[in-house]
Amino acid sequence: MTLVKVIRNGQITLPADLREKMAIKEGDYLEAEIIEDQIVLRPKVIIDKRQAVHALHSIMDKIQSRTIGIDPEIIEQEVEETIQEIRKQKHA
Repeated sequence: MTLVKVIRNGQITLPADLREKMAIKEGDYLEAEIIEDQIVLRPKVIIDKRQAVHALHSIMDKIQSRTIGIDPEIIEQEVEETIQEIRKQKHA
């Protein structure tokens, strides 16, 4: 376990080994949340709304071209898997 010291104005420095393991770089955003008696930090990716809409349309076009005549439940599963893959790529 790594100890982190709180300094002036509540600031902390995340140790290099933790930053490396989580691929956290200068300028990245972290979401902070209290869960029971713990402070949990999660890396977050912030993208421009136009980029997000463009990416969504691209994904929808890709899925639509592959789904003609396929059961809607299978399509929904593919959409969910694609979203999960994009989220993994954003955090890599």
